[in-house]
Amino acid sequence: MCTSDICSFGDIALETKPSIISYTTPKEHQAQISIAGRKFDDIKLKLVAEFNFGIKEFMFGCDILENGNACYTDFKSKTLNVNNPNGVLLHSIVLPQKPYDMVFVNDQALAVTTKDKILIVSLKTRSVAKTIEASSECHGISIFNGNLICSSAKEGLLSINLDNDVLTKLGIGSNTYDSYVAVNDGKIYCTNTTCPSIQCYNVDKTLAWEFKDHSLLGPRGIAVDKTGVVYVGNQEVEI
Repeated sequence: MCTSDICSFGDIALETKPSIISYTTPKEHQAQISIAGRKFDDIKLKLVAEFNFGIKEFMFGCDILENGNACYTDFKSKTLNVNNPNGVLLHSIVLPQKPYDMVFVNDQALAVTTKDKILIVSLKTRSVAKTIEASSECHGISIFNGNLICSSAKEGLLSINLDNDVLTKLGIGSNTYDSYVAVNDGKIYCTNTTCPSIQCYNVDKTLAWEFKDHSLLGPRGIAVDKTGVVYVGNQEVEI
């Protein structure tokens, strides 16, 4: 049926494209005092191993490999170092830029953040295998389902697909320096150093919760265990 000389307003089509990040569906749960049948105050930390890296300052990233070796970044010397479980230095890989954080990609490679690049470092050849250009300075980094998740000082959280190096702005996180990130069970956890806090984001990138406390003065590194307990390195105080 026509109205005046207008017969149609045109066709409307909805096109959906899959997200670069493939999330698993997180288990639905509410924040509560007890976790997996335990009260939080009953959680006891036990020292399993201790490494003396001989670095007094500016070691921003560390990871323990499957074979027990420890990898860590040395910002001042621009190196990625590998120590055995006894603390003996095995390798020192010189990098083109000063490194910040790092994450274990597979048994032969690590991803390292620098001022404006993400370096894929091969442990087999002990060299940089690939360089991914970043749109701004990156600090904390994690990995989930083949995608690197890193914290950008100017753009919040970014996702980088390791298959095609496509970079996507997630539109969440804090645009601050020295922010770190962890991914667990489809949720993204990150620290905010400017307004000291910890944020947790859902699958749909909505804010699940935010933690603030007067004792949280300089939150940096962050990790989440299999029960969902969050651990944060607080730079301004001894933990």
